[in-house]
Amino acid sequence: MAGAFSRFTVEPDADGYRIQIEDDEGDTTELTATAEQLELIAETINEILEDEYEAYDDDGDDEAEED
Repeated sequence: MAGAFSRFTVEPDADGYRIQIEDDEGDTTELTATAEQLELIAETINEILEDEYEAYDDDGDDEAEED
């Protein structure tokens, strides 16, 4: 079973960037990535969040529009 996400860090290193992901039990995974790969990760997260925000706005819970 996968652990729950706890935190992550991204730091530059000699091979590009070092990504460290930690779960709620303290287990970590460490990866290296290029700047292009980090950009792809960021774009993917942004797309997911935009979809979440749009779904929230479509629920009709936007009280600011009532003023």
